[in-house]
Amino acid sequence: MTDSALQDVQTQLQVAKTRAIQTVNGSLDANAREGIAIDIDSLRGSLLQLANTTYQNRSVFAGTVAAGTPAYDAAGTYQGDAGQVRRTIADGVTVQINSTGPSLFGTPDATTPMNGDVFQVLDALSAAVRNNDTAGVTAAMGKLDAAMSRVAVTQTKVGAMSQQVDATVNRNEGVMLDVKERLSMIEDVDPAQAIIDFRVQENAYQAALAVTAKVIQPSLVDFLR
Repeated sequence: MTDSALQDVQTQLQVAKTRAIQTVNGSLDANAREGIAIDIDSLRGSLLQLANTTYQNRSVFAGTVAAGTPAYDAAGTYQGDAGQVRRTIADGVTVQINSTGPSLFGTPDATTPMNGDVFQVLDALSAAVRNNDTAGVTAAMGKLDAAMSRVAVTQTKVGAMSQQVDATVNRNEGVMLDVKERLSMIEDVDPAQAIIDFRVQENAYQAALAVTAKVIQPSLVDFLR
């Protein structure tokens, strides 16, 4: 779930940068800039939805907060914590399976929004586009590049964790097959040998019955009793 969300986040950030590049040449009129600014606002909303991605009613980017609590509110304020969600995959081996919002989307900056998280940067970019502020747009593009780098690093971590889990699963499956094979050698029945043993025991039983029948001969007195 995290990897899927990160792929979409990367795509949305790249689209936002592309929109910003379209405004740098300064040849767009006010209506065109307004259209791009609206598009950037829409991208911010999409990123906010991705930041609130959930799995089994728990936000994947909110740390260890209670189920049902979104990572970000409607204004883009982080509501989670820095807690690590860890899972045991082998004896004495645990892995962190979550990424927190600030590590991915950045930390807010109330003084200088352009240095804040992704949502503040997109707000600043939208305003810069509307005001035809080329310097502001250029600065925002640099911040978007930094955000995409953070996402790429997080994707790498998720991929490494996934490979570690897969390797552990494959190793455990190999061990289980080996154990089952060894157990089979001890407990399982060899059909051919079982049939032979059964025939031997059956012949011995029939022979015992025949001998007993010859030794104990019934008499007329036995019948009368």
